[in-house]
Amino acid sequence: MTAGWVLGGLVPHPPVIVPEVGGKELARVDRTSRSMLELTCRVLRALPATLVLITPHGQQAQRARAAVLTGRLCGDLSEFGGPAAEIGFDGDDEFARWLVNRAAGRGLAVGECRAPRLDHGALVPLYYLGKAGAAIKLVVVAAPAWPGRESFALGRAMWETVVHLHRRAVVLASGDLSHRLRPGAPAGYHQRGAEFDGLVTEALSQGNLQRLLELEPALVREAGQCGLIPLQVLAGALSGQVFRPELLSYEGPFGVGYAVAVFTPVTCAGAPSH
Repeated sequence: MTAGWVLGGLVPHPPVIVPEVGGKELARVDRTSRSMLELTCRVLRALPATLVLITPHGQQAQRARAAVLTGRLCGDLSEFGGPAAEIGFDGDDEFARWLVNRAAGRGLAVGECRAPRLDHGALVPLYYLGKAGAAIKLVVVAAPAWPGRESFALGRAMWETVVHLHRRAVVLASGDLSHRLRPGAPAGYHQRGAEFDGLVTEALSQGNLQRLLELEPALVREAGQCGLIPLQVLAGALSGQVFRPELLSYEGPFGVGYAVAVFTPVTCAGAPSH
């Protein structure tokens, strides 16, 4: 089977989309939960050996350093009123080591560390794969607050690692869009929240992720979001292949934007350049 990215995507991570957490509120995020099920089915059909998950909330991330987590990667959603049953996957430590080396070659501060208990930024997307019984190794990358071009370079290091190891892999960016879409939203209301989400969802629909490296800094700050840096890393990771983009859904019933997007490979664009 052909190696490379067999699928890419953006996934949100609100605990409410987990049925045992959301309860009656799950109906308000029906489009998102249905899209997560659809994306999970596509991941399973793609038969990847490794899943690379980029999260903005990793407990080991520092402002000037990214962390690649190794070992058994697990946690539970009991703090949100969800099940205490463990959600866990074995880490792809070989991939993690090569990624750290490739990132260092690009002058990026990326460390390898044994995983703590994963938080909701990783666990919510992993819930769906765990329930589906996915047999897959996992790499969790806790992304720091780097400028866009450095985040893009980290994604390129991911692509170089996939090619070097001849992996069939999936890469997912975990992140929510604006947290300020309406009065009463978690971060308060700002009129530019909807503007930010409109630009991001347009870029996702068009497959123009590099556009997300050039957003106005004031807009990014005023939107109050957590998904942009994972998306910038995703842009770098996907830049070595050609993909067909699909925005499966977008909604913001609680004042936070939830988007689910999938990128299906069309062809490989060749080996990475340095």
